[in-house]
Amino acid sequence: MVSVTENFGEGRTKRMGQTITAMVDEQRAIDNATYTRKSRRTNARKGYYNGGPVAFGYQTYAAHTDGKKQRMKLKLVPDEAAVVEKVFDWAEQGRGGRSIVKTLNDRGITLRGAKFTNGNLAGIIGREAYTGRYFDKTAEDDGSVPERDDWIEVPCPQIIDRDQFERVAALRVSRSPRQMAPHEAAGTTLLSGLAKCGMPGCSAGMTIGSGTSRSRKKTFLLQMQRTDQHRSALQMSKRQTRKARCRSLQRSGKADTRTGQIGEAPQRSDRSIRRKASGTGAGADPSQRRAYKAANLY
Repeated sequence: MVSVTENFGEGRTKRMGQTITAMVDEQRAIDNATYTRKSRRTNARKGYYNGGPVAFGYQTYAAHTDGKKQRMKLKLVPDEAAVVEKVFDWAEQGRGGRSIVKTLNDRGITLRGAKFTNGNLAGIIGREAYTGRYFDKTAEDDGSVPERDDWIEVPCPQIIDRDQFERVAALRVSRSPRQMAPHEAAGTTLLSGLAKCGMPGCSAGMTIGSGTSRSRKKTFLLQMQRTDQHRSALQMSKRQTRKARCRSLQRSGKADTRTGQIGEAPQRSDRSIRRKASGTGAGADPSQRRAYKAANLY
């Protein structure tokens, strides 16, 4: 250790002096950190802002002067608060993050000079301070992070109501990539992610399709996505339909009750009979086929 303000001298006592000084300084730093944490918690309990990045929509002002120390609080920035309200209204309507970001940037609205991105937009939508309160999470005296019950609630100006914040939060959870595909969550197509196949055993989603008539008129319709699940359900439905039709015909006497064959067996054509009799059908010897062809019978 090298000190520019303390002279430890030379000789045998130099190392002992350095060690004692380091221990005293370390304890002093621990005491200062403990005092600072206590002061921050007291400041938060009185409703003052402890510092740090100020959330979009707010700014700080000196609410009280204690000697040379100014106690700060938050107040609204009307233009920014209006943007926050729009963001939550759009999110509650089901618009995805990319759509909201694109709208804000296209309108020239900035985040204090910076462009909006999916990241800073998610920070705005998830910030609980807009409901009129935030929590101070200053560490305990021993430096440990406090539990949820020990967080200090600090009031601040409200921009949106609590119910709207919770509705948007629930919608975000339901639109999570683990719950819904991103192209459905951010899609602007009507009924995207909502229209499902009604066939038993199939819950595949439906997609938008389009077609053009002979009069060059373009129409749009919902159609099935040909997924493996839908194909399996379709095959099962066809088998069930055939079985039901067969049972109906058996009851009416139009099908063989032993084999389930519907109607009479199809009769073979004269050409097929001649080919089988002459040995020129499938799998026949090529020499026999050529001889039969030469006799104009093939």
